[in-house]
Amino acid sequence: MERTAVFIDGGYLRNIILKLNKNLQIDYGKLAEWMSKDSYLLRTYYYDCLPYQSNPPTPDERKRMSRMQSFLKKIEQLQDFTIRHGTIVKRGNGYEQKGVDVQLSIDLTLLSSKSKITQACILTGDSDFVPAICVAKNEGVKIILFHGPKETYHRDLWNNADRRIEISSSILNKMKL
Repeated sequence: MERTAVFIDGGYLRNIILKLNKNLQIDYGKLAEWMSKDSYLLRTYYYDCLPYQSNPPTPDERKRMSRMQSFLKKIEQLQDFTIRHGTIVKRGNGYEQKGVDVQLSIDLTLLSSKSKITQACILTGDSDFVPAICVAKNEGVKIILFHGPKETYHRDLWNNADRRIEISSSILNKMKL
């Protein structure tokens, strides 16, 4: 039986949900079970950042922070879930996550090199993960990429995965709270 770890890039998943069904709230436990199929699920790792806060924070920023903290607290209570926090920085008119890619890459590499997993289910679209995926594959780990529609993921990531599964509106609707 496969020993699986699920890796979820929270920002990427949020973007897929916004693109496919703006008002959907999903059950992350169901999502992890669906991604790992019939294998032994060692752990689900969820990577995300708390929202940006100016100094002093605006009322809207406080509200977003409160919602995100509440959401992360619910995820933290799920069985065999681990949350990894990155930070968010303001860049010009936009925001950028920092530390999330590195943490996911380290977790994937460590679990693979210590033979803790035989399969990794990764929900992301960023090509920054390609080196870690190559290390995991060299350790014999099967990589299954879960991704959104074509324009939401990097082609190098897709090319380096062993299997690829597109997350559609109908799949997300099955994970509805």
